Amino acid sequence: MQLGKSLLGGIIGAAVGIGLLLAVHRLSGLDKVWLAVPFALITGLGVRMLVSTSGHASYVRGALTMALALAGYIGGWYLVAQVATARANAPLPIPRAAAEGQPAAEPGEPEAKVEAAPAEQPKAAAIADDGQGAAKIRPIAPKAFGSNWDMIWLAVAALVAYEMGRGSATSTTQANQSAEPAPGGTHPDA
Repeated sequence: MQLGKSLLGGIIGAAVGIGLLLAVHRLSGLDKVWLAVPFALITGLGVRMLVSTSGHASYVRGALTMALALAGYIGGWYLVAQVATARANAPLPIPRAAAEGQPAAEPGEPEAKVEAAPAEQPKAAAIADDGQGAAKIRPIAPKAFGSNWDMIWLAVAALVAYEMGRGSATSTTQANQSAEPAPGGTHPDA
């Protein structure tokens, strides 16, 4: 069954899937649960890259791939939420002229000293007060899986990962052996 290679392939596939989740969220802002299906496909392909699955169907390998895909997907969204929260809480860059204490002059106007009020940095995260006056930053929670469609997408992703990791029961050698002509006078099923 090659459990070690299966585990390594599933972990590699899940890591690639998490990287793609980060890229998709950063580029397009998508956070839909149907993204679990491509994630499961990538995890299954990771297993298939390291293990010969044709002719060696394994229920344990399929279950391992399914568990790695679902755990990786859910854990990946926690990572995406942490990255998004850290990025939203990061201070905005200060222009170079303001950092030196001088306001930036417009290209067409003469340089004059203009007093600018210091601008406050906006925070994207919610701030909660713990009752002692100290403000704490709350991280943005990942999307909760609660609707029926979310569960359906997760079930489809689990089935895709299972089938990709399990492999097929037929091999190419069995197909080649049946292609040989039978001797004359024998029944084809014999």
